[in-house]
Amino acid sequence: MISNLQAILRKKLESYSFIQNPYQSKELNEQERRLKRIYEVAIETRNFEISQLVHRNNFFMIFQGVLIACIINSNNTVPVVHTTICLVGIGISFYQMQAASGAKFWQEYWEIEVNKSEKRLKLFYENQGKEFHQLFDKKTELVQKDVYEKMHSKYLNKYSLFWSKYYSTNPYKFLRTYNPFTFTRNRILTKPSVSKIPIQVGRFLLCIWLIVLFTTTQWGTTSYQYLKDLGIINGLPGKSITNIDIRNQSIPIRQDGFDDPDEIKLLNK
Repeated sequence: MISNLQAILRKKLESYSFIQNPYQSKELNEQERRLKRIYEVAIETRNFEISQLVHRNNFFMIFQGVLIACIINSNNTVPVVHTTICLVGIGISFYQMQAASGAKFWQEYWEIEVNKSEKRLKLFYENQGKEFHQLFDKKTELVQKDVYEKMHSKYLNKYSLFWSKYYSTNPYKFLRTYNPFTFTRNRILTKPSVSKIPIQVGRFLLCIWLIVLFTTTQWGTTSYQYLKDLGIINGLPGKSITNIDIRNQSIPIRQDGFDDPDEIKLLNK
């Protein structure tokens, strides 16, 4: 009976304190609204930066495709055209790498802001005795464990056991990440950075254009001929008809009734 009276008295005191401090509730609501808005803006800007990174990279890849098509179809043009295309490809690749790096910087910045705002909002709700579901500011090992359990849901209890170091600090992580024949689940769980790939693609294309530019020079021609004589570079099997020099080829006599009599006389001499 006494405990019930104490509970009723405590509720009355709480309601009385709320009535005596109406501004406290308004301040809490205003603080919650601001924290939520900052959290939403950080997430929206982060997503915007990610989408812009993809769009900018696609913009440069269109130019790369056009330049590659030009270098393939410029077989009978003057040498300066080949050199110019290679120089343009080098410039496009460099600025593609720069644009992707700048976009990656701002994406990382807004990732940090999202984590900070989420921590503040979580602390606010915990002080109010409310539950908060965390989305972004998580340890990578915990996320990998959830993904691992989902991918191995059928055989987890029998054969599989998650080991975080196997996908993070293990010295063989590099081989699992870049080995093209590694298991798909291992490649997924090593968490390759999608936003870093445009930077790596730009650097890779820059190296390719430098090699192509070198082949347009006399040193490149000499090196190519040397490697060809060694049999290291042979190209694909078969030859294109455009690579066959017919200027000094003898004209065969077909004897099918369509041979030119004048050409036959010249061949018989």
